[in-house]
Amino acid sequence: MLVDGIQLPLVPGAQQAETRAGPPVVDLACGTGDLTLALAERFPTTRVLGIDISAEMLELARNRTGRNGISNATYQLGDMHELPFESSSVSLVTGGYALRNAPHLRTALREIHRVLIPGGQAAFLEFSTSSRPLLRAVQLRLLLLWGRIWGALLHGDPEVYAYIARSLKHFPDRDQLRSIFTDSGFRIRRSRTFLGGFVRALWLEKCALPD
Repeated sequence: MLVDGIQLPLVPGAQQAETRAGPPVVDLACGTGDLTLALAERFPTTRVLGIDISAEMLELARNRTGRNGISNATYQLGDMHELPFESSSVSLVTGGYALRNAPHLRTALREIHRVLIPGGQAAFLEFSTSSRPLLRAVQLRLLLLWGRIWGALLHGDPEVYAYIARSLKHFPDRDQLRSIFTDSGFRIRRSRTFLGGFVRALWLEKCALPD
């Protein structure tokens, strides 16, 4: 599966959502629908729902989906801190750079945990930084430079992507994020790094919440 130019192994969870009448797959902060469409094509008999807080982004996603003739992907306005689903009703939750945009990460993860079926899975693609302060600082500097270069080349504005590095200053490093996942009732089944460690794909499984 190709997402944002990164070739990912197959997303887990398809065996738990084999028909459109079964538990759906939910893509958080779907934006214009890149990952949602990839999921819909990968799981053609599964209902795939894209959730985003921006009505404008959802309209763009719906238009793209219509042009591609995909019938099993739909979109809904929603906030990852308060998902519009019943408890234990979703088979798989995904997010491409979604968690970084959650103002309250633990709240969002607890909500994801709530809506997943027992043994349900989640898959996230996120920026990743070292737990070593000096190396983390270097990574953020390089990411800021990378963002400014591509912003200038693609949009004539070096600040278009510069916000990414700034937002990561407040996002947990990879060790802290692992602990937060555990505290929120998830087990990390697998992880894989890309782009020299700047990006990490994580596959999680819902477990019982710790006492």
